[in-house]
Amino acid sequence: MELTLSNVCIRLPGSPLNGSQRDIVIADGRITEIAAAGTQRRGEVLTGKGWEVSPGWFDLHVHFREPGDEQKETIQDGLNAAQQGGFSRVLLMPSTNPPIEHPSGLAFARNRAAQHLVALEVAGCISAGRQGKELAELYDMYQAGARVFTDDQRPVGDTGLMTRALDYVRNFGGRLMVYPEDAFLGSLGQVNEGVPATLSGMKGMPAIAEAVMIARDLQLVEYTGTPLHFSTISSRAGVALIRAAKKRGLPVTADVAAYSLLDNDSVLERFDSHYKVKPPLRGEDDRQALIEGLSDGTLDAVASNHRPEDIEHKQLEFSLAAYGMIGLESAFGVARTATKDKVPLDRLIDAFAIAPRKVLGLELPRIEVGAEAELTVYAPDDTWSLQADHLRSRSRNTPYIGRQFTGKPVAVVRGKAHYRIP
Repeated sequence: MELTLSNVCIRLPGSPLNGSQRDIVIADGRITEIAAAGTQRRGEVLTGKGWEVSPGWFDLHVHFREPGDEQKETIQDGLNAAQQGGFSRVLLMPSTNPPIEHPSGLAFARNRAAQHLVALEVAGCISAGRQGKELAELYDMYQAGARVFTDDQRPVGDTGLMTRALDYVRNFGGRLMVYPEDAFLGSLGQVNEGVPATLSGMKGMPAIAEAVMIARDLQLVEYTGTPLHFSTISSRAGVALIRAAKKRGLPVTADVAAYSLLDNDSVLERFDSHYKVKPPLRGEDDRQALIEGLSDGTLDAVASNHRPEDIEHKQLEFSLAAYGMIGLESAFGVARTATKDKVPLDRLIDAFAIAPRKVLGLELPRIEVGAEAELTVYAPDDTWSLQADHLRSRSRNTPYIGRQFTGKPVAVVRGKAHYRIP
């Protein structure tokens, strides 16, 4: 079966085709022709005003709740949410129940995802049981296909263990991803430490908790020489530390959650538990620093930090509610709305499609004749509002229902499969 992406603008920073209008013909899962715009209409034709195409988007930070909490979301639900949001590939966090700390856990998740359009990359734990006491079976998981290891939102507080993990993965080319937070400073808080927290009477999570852990881990990277990825940076101080480290030549990368680019902690005045997230929404000064960091490449990638929660765990008093919001279906619209006229579109697409693969050392999808198709089609300037019937996640914990966004995914193509987003 053939598919034609007609009259689309190719968005591939660094390519001679970048910015050009073309028709792209796909047959049997491969790109068979890249022709002048409007000259090809073979097989099924997808075309629309202002549409662009890029390598398939890749989300570096998703939580699917299988095994252990399938009532919140299964792997199939999560992958359906990913394709609805325009993603062709996602990285699954190992914070399931039980955690993914053995090759068998990797195999289970991959088997569940085997027939889906969206490809599933699976992260393994750094420490056994995510307890921060001893290393998990890192090399065995690497041999089974894991390329990155993380304890997700449990920081590795033991500096000796973190040093050993960095030393160990360097021997075989694995990569570590960390959530930077000093648990002794941040674990008792509910929201960002700031004026809204004070006015509401809620305990604050100070931005220094992020900065302290980043500073420690940068010292360890300098000591070991091992690359390290910082996940979901949220503060001005964090951006400044990573920017300085990159200027010194340290092998570090970082991502930011899409919601941190759009909203600040003033939304907490509504006591809406959908905004209770980790890392927390911080002040406007932090939000602007995150946008600047994304624009200049200090922050390499944008992630959804998709975290499904059911009603029983979310619609509670704010202090009792679980952290997290779903974000796969809305991530691009959230990020584009927050950064339009501030972050060049080439940089934003790089952050969604190219940089995440570089972080993990994965091959980049090519837009050329003969290449296997892995593409996302999107309308960068279309306005739309998120509705409940757009959601494919089993959970509904998002504050963005009814909110208007700029930038909408249109279709996902991977191999012989494609999905037109309604």
